[in-house]
Amino acid sequence: MRRSCAPTPVVPANMSGATEPRRACRVTRSRVGARLETDPASAQVEDALAVALAEFGRFPGASVRNDGDLVRIASGYPFFSFNHIVRSRLRGPTAERRIAGIVEGFGSAGLTWWVTPSTRPGDLARRLSIGGLREVEPEIGMILELPSGPSALPRAVREALARAEAPPGGVDVVASPAQLAEWIDVMASSYAWPNLDKRDALIQLYGLPTGFADGKSTHFTVRSEGRPVACASLVTSGRCAWVTNVGAVPAQRGRGFGSAATALAVRAAASSGYPAATLAASLMGRGMYQRLGFREAGVLRRLILPDR
Repeated sequence: MRRSCAPTPVVPANMSGATEPRRACRVTRSRVGARLETDPASAQVEDALAVALAEFGRFPGASVRNDGDLVRIASGYPFFSFNHIVRSRLRGPTAERRIAGIVEGFGSAGLTWWVTPSTRPGDLARRLSIGGLREVEPEIGMILELPSGPSALPRAVREALARAEAPPGGVDVVASPAQLAEWIDVMASSYAWPNLDKRDALIQLYGLPTGFADGKSTHFTVRSEGRPVACASLVTSGRCAWVTNVGAVPAQRGRGFGSAATALAVRAAASSGYPAATLAASLMGRGMYQRLGFREAGVLRRLILPDR
């Protein structure tokens, strides 16, 4: 993907290597499209969301295509959570025909169509519903402005890190296939995947050579008494830092492990000079992120075409 700045450096395994601070996340017109003018914090969330979802375009045979009026991400897998439409700027008179063509193109593979503050037309969600997509619970875009370096992180983030790293806890930065498999097992338990197909697909995606070499995706595991209990990822591209894949195994929820995993990703972003960390929070989970210092920056509506 063409960037408007130098390539993202590798995030150091020990999170101690600071780089020159980056300015706010801005993506040039490229595979993930050009952002529309909107609230700066909301625009930054949308920029980061688009580049994070483009990760699914790294599967062999997958594609990320900027059509001008939208960006389509087709993973090649039949999971609606792996196929996405973002940055929609459809023309009102032809929107229904365009929607029908996209739905037909994805067919039984399923897709998630994101309706964000900059989406056009303003009634796109209604039109998508008429076109056969089903709206699911929205997510909340959130942003945490970061200081220059990890030593000045918000107090709540530093406290979560201290709890995670103190005995009998521990943290891992995924750096081997065995650690990756363990991390994905935590994700599968956290998200209650009904089958292991997604697990196998993500092992393939994140196990690709670029997965560990270029710092684009960095994954974290939190342990308790030696057992993996929580996970998170940081996806970076250009000037964007996106925290995702946050979860804790059901038996360990409510003990701060999800906060600790999030804090690891935030520290990695700060260590690499990103000006902000962004994420999409569920309605249930946004309180946890608010306690870490994140603030809301727009509603991210999702309409899905279920995979079959």
